Amino acid sequence: ASVTAPGWTAHYTSVVVPTYCNGQTNLTAPSGSFSDGSSNLDYGNNADCSWLIAPPGAFTITLNFPSFVTEPVNDVVNVYDGSDNTAPLLGTYSGTTIPPTLTSSGGAMYVEFISNSSITAAGWDANYTSYIPQGNPGIVEYEYWFDNDYGNVVTDVVSNEYNFRLNTNIH
Repeated sequence: ASVTAPGWTAHYTSVVVPTYCNGQTNLTAPSGSFSDGSSNLDYGNNADCSWLIAPPGAFTITLNFPSFVTEPVNDVVNVYDGSDNTAPLLGTYSGTTIPPTLTSSGGAMYVEFISNSSITAAGWDANYTSYIPQGNPGIVEYEYWFDNDYGNVVTDVVSNEYNFRLNTNIH
């Protein structure tokens, strides 16, 4: 014999938990993306995160922000022209204005994100590319010849794979 009884119903809600940024992340790919980690939620309070962008062989790094929203003044992204936060500061950004495209003077760029203990916002996303020369890096030699009083350059010679000569009088 079989028995039939009233059934049951279940309801559930799932919550996407973002992977907020944390500590330092080293980025060595020639190009890539990174963010505050909040996905489609607001970033967290008390963030203290950094990214060192340093692809092997890179001559320069270019950084842009497709989206950018932080609490003005209190939650900031600092971008440095080098490998840590003691390097020259390229800029400090907060609020809703998308930062300009930034390019490093060398093969490393350091980005840090710091938020305070109250008021969060949608956050930001960043993309970077690097310039890594392939093959001959271009100019490999540069020489000066000076006149007798060492005051004026008489001839410049630039050598590369084409081995050409520039004659320039500089006064």
